[in-house]
Amino acid sequence: MGRRRKVRRNVLEEIFRKVLYGGLCGYGEHRIGTYEIESALVEHEKVAEAAVVSAPDEIKGEVPVAFVVLNEGVERYKGLEEDLKEQVKSVIGPIAVPKAVLIVDKLSKTRSGKIMRRLLRAI
Repeated sequence: MGRRRKVRRNVLEEIFRKVLYGGLCGYGEHRIGTYEIESALVEHEKVAEAAVVSAPDEIKGEVPVAFVVLNEGVERYKGLEEDLKEQVKSVIGPIAVPKAVLIVDKLSKTRSGKIMRRLLRAI
């Protein structure tokens, strides 16, 4: 396979991953899809929905920040954010632990039901 074809294939694969996973983020030296972190958070029994966006960081370049909606009837308690970080750490590993876990009442969505990540990044 020629060099041009290999470069083009790599670019197309990265575009496909961005579309499929909602974005790849470079956390330090690692490339992690936000979808993977969201899936790990939703596996927790108290979480109904989750959205992860990247935030700028002086040391690592980008760090994940999670927005979480709790299931109905679940109340916040001291240490819930740490429990959710532990969940991500146990499912994926310590490199994917969000810098912050923000518990919100609801996530902004489009008419079709997609989470509007650009609004979350602005926060």
